[in-house]
Order: sequence, then structure tokens, then C-alpha cells
Amino acid sequence: MSSTDVASGISFKTQALYVTVFVMRYLDLIWGPYVSLYNSIMKIFFIGSSCYILFLMKFRFRCVPLPLASSPAKSLTRLQTNT
Repeated sequence: MSSTDVASGISFKTQALYVTVFVMRYLDLIWGPYVSLYNSIMKIFFIGSSCYILFLMKFRFRCVPLPLASSPAKSLTRLQTNT
């Protein structure tokens, strides 16, 4: 994403689901028993990095539609009309 400044190929909905899963899975940070510092830091890291990816996709990198010629159906149609 950072080399091309484009977020194409990465689904925003999938990343949002990752955030939802991580938050639901790691609710024990708030209500559960304390396990270890490492465990707590890694859970916070996973939630934070997933939220950061969502932020980058929504505000930092633009969504660029793919060119029409790159779809297989269009390419096949052009090949059939040229012959």
C-alpha cells in the first residue's frame, strides 16, 4: 500500500471484519483475568494495527477502480471481435 499509494486488492469489509473479530475475541482485556504483560500487549497490538489499516484505507490511500481492459470478459470480447 505504501509504495503505490493505492489500496486496491485489499477489501475494506474484510479488514473491518478483522477488527470486529479481534475486539470480540480480546474482550478479556477489560473483563477477563490478567494473564501476562506480553499477552496484553499483543492483543492491543492486533487491535491497534487492524484499526490503523482501516484508517489508512479510508483516509490515506485512495481507491482506484481497475481499468476496463483488465477484466477478462472485456479482453475476451475484444479478442473475438478482432478475429
